[in-house]
Amino acid sequence: MSLRTRLTLLFTLLVGGIFLLLGVVFYHSVFYTLYSQIDENLIEAYQSALPIYQKIIGGTGGLVFSTESSSCSGAFYYEFWGKDGKLRQAWPSLELIDTPLDKLNYRSSTPIFNSVYFGNKHLRVLTVPLLIADTELGTLQVGSDLSLADVTLQRLLWVFLVGLTGAMALTAIAAWYTTHRALTPLNYVTKTALQITQADDLSRRIPRSVS
Repeated sequence: MSLRTRLTLLFTLLVGGIFLLLGVVFYHSVFYTLYSQIDENLIEAYQSALPIYQKIIGGTGGLVFSTESSSCSGAFYYEFWGKDGKLRQAWPSLELIDTPLDKLNYRSSTPIFNSVYFGNKHLRVLTVPLLIADTELGTLQVGSDLSLADVTLQRLLWVFLVGLTGAMALTAIAAWYTTHRALTPLNYVTKTALQITQADDLSRRIPRSVS
């Protein structure tokens, strides 16, 4: 591999590495911002729906859930699971009506966020245990569709990959021509020195400047 090729490769990888590092930092910054906003919206949705779960049904530990309540936002999915592990209410009607939005954490004793696939939907789910006077009544899960966030991140990734490819291609072209101009005098000196050695002509001199 020639010196010109190695220098071009070095510059290209250096610029690509810097661009890649900046891209990863920017991507994760956008990812964190999007998910932080979604989590805040889930908390607000949970707090808005909480007044619905105030009336205890007899002594069963179940709760009244009014699907007509204006507190429930159409932008979210709600499921209430009793402490016996049975689904009490779900709103709106979901495809997998007997399935928790977040199967892994629906019996969690502490509030927890998780990203899951529910049927063909990608959801961000907040799971919160419902307590009244330190008595566990069940678990409320609130889910938000992540399709918009997914599209945003996919487009950002696509733009980043195109930008990375373009930056590396431009760097390679620029480095190739720059190193050509920089190495031309060196190549001339090397060639002249070889000619002097081969011809055993010590009277010949290498010029001090090469244009």
